[in-house]
Parts: sequence; C-alpha cells; structure tokens
Amino acid sequence: MPFDPYVPATALAYVLLQVPALLWLTGAWARAAMVPAVAMAGALLVFILGMMTPLPLTILPLALGLPLGVLYLAALWLARMALSLRRSA
Repeated sequence: MPFDPYVPATALAYVLLQVPALLWLTGAWARAAMVPAVAMAGALLVFILGMMTPLPLTILPLALGLPLGVLYLAALWLARMALSLRRSA
C-alpha cells in the first residue's frame, strides 16, 4: 500500500483547527466545536480497541471522520469570522 501524504496533512489540519476552537471559543461556538471532538474521540477509541483484534477495517471511522471534522471546523471558523465582520460593519 503506497503512502498517502494527505492523511497526515488532514490530521494536522484537524488538530490545528480543533485545539484553538476548544481553547478560545465560548458559549454556543464552544458547544458546536465539541461535536467533532466527541466524534473523533469515539473514532479514536474504536481504532485503539480495534488494534487488539485482527480486523483490518478499524481505521475506517478515523480515516472517514478526519476530513469531515476538518470541513466542519473550517465552516465553523468561517461562520464565526463572517458574523464578527458583520457585527463590526
């Protein structure tokens, strides 16, 4: 299986979007930022528990959840920035 450079890049993008969202956002924005964190924690738990079994598809929830989490968080940050720009104008 060849190395896919997009997987680590997607994981890095997820971390760079998720960590500041959890640290800096407040109120409803913080609750919205928790959605992908909870989903990815579940996917990570499935992956870790699946590593103890011979099943080869335990990476699937993690691999499918990362891009969705990145898209969700990017949309969340863009919506927050658009709202703050609208309020300042």
